[in-house]
Amino acid sequence: MIELALDQTAMSTLFTSQLGLNQGAITDMKVIPIQSDGVVLSLKLHINASGINRVLPIELHSIIGVNQQHNITLHVMHLKRDGLDAGPTAAARMEQALNQFLLSSLMPSLRNQLKNAQIISVHTSTSVVCGKGSEMLVLLIEAPPIAGVAAQPTPTALCLKGPIDINKLFPS
Repeated sequence: MIELALDQTAMSTLFTSQLGLNQGAITDMKVIPIQSDGVVLSLKLHINASGINRVLPIELHSIIGVNQQHNITLHVMHLKRDGLDAGPTAAARMEQALNQFLLSSLMPSLRNQLKNAQIISVHTSTSVVCGKGSEMLVLLIEAPPIAGVAAQPTPTALCLKGPIDINKLFPS
């Protein structure tokens, strides 16, 4: 077992790179782990259509988890646009869109890096030793046994801090 812990910057660059945010429609994306398996995703949506030029701040308050297929999922509790709660219908639609993004973009890249390993659980924690007390998103990963290496009684923690490239997480 391995605990893969990501800080706010690692999470933000992971999402940004998988979204391919080079078009400029979305900027200032931040993905922040918070207590009780929470994740706050904030961004600025640049609207430039039909004579409308506007920057719309978006903030999503979510609970992160893993489904039966070992995919990371988000349950959107609140969606705010311009600082105002957009209501449960908008939150549900955003949840569906985010989970589709996770399934189609993030999970295939993550699985490609993890090879035969499976995500068992995901949570937030300040107790990961290498996190030095900061709130981290922690993926518990079950990896296949490595010949000649004894199984560890407790998961080994691996912290990813700062900007990361999902395609360069592990040597090929």
